[in-house]
Amino acid sequence: MSLNIDIQGNLLPNLLTMITQLLATLLIFLMFKKFLWKPVREILAKRSSAMQGELDTARKYSEEARADLASAKEEIEKAKESSRQILSDARKEADALSKKIVKSAEETAQNKLTEAEERIALREKEANDAFREKTVDVAMDAVKKLMEEKADEKTDYEILKQFIEEESKDR
Repeated sequence: MSLNIDIQGNLLPNLLTMITQLLATLLIFLMFKKFLWKPVREILAKRSSAMQGELDTARKYSEEARADLASAKEEIEKAKESSRQILSDARKEADALSKKIVKSAEETAQNKLTEAEERIALREKEANDAFREKTVDVAMDAVKKLMEEKADEKTDYEILKQFIEEESKDR
């Protein structure tokens, strides 16, 4: 059995087939260029400009967000500083008020102490006056009694002693 294979015919392409394929490809390319190239380019251009617009908008929003963030940070710092100042002022005011209250309390206490000392001194004076008056009364009574019963010195001593004991029991 012999095989009859045309090796040269299978290795080299057919010239007519090759030209037909090239012409068909050229025709498809020209038709593509005439009918599809411009619309595809327009679609791609629109898509590109839309994407560019979205990128620009995103950049714009990003910049605005950064600016807002910086502004917010600045406002937060201002608020922190303001709160520090308010706290400092409140502490100073509280210290001043505390000192004022303590001073007022000390003055009130000193006034009450002075009043109490004055009342004590007055009562002591009244008590001393009453004691002197009583002593004078007792001495006068003793002198009267001695005058009524005038005797010798020893008897005077006994009478005075008895008189003092009686006065002590009465009071």
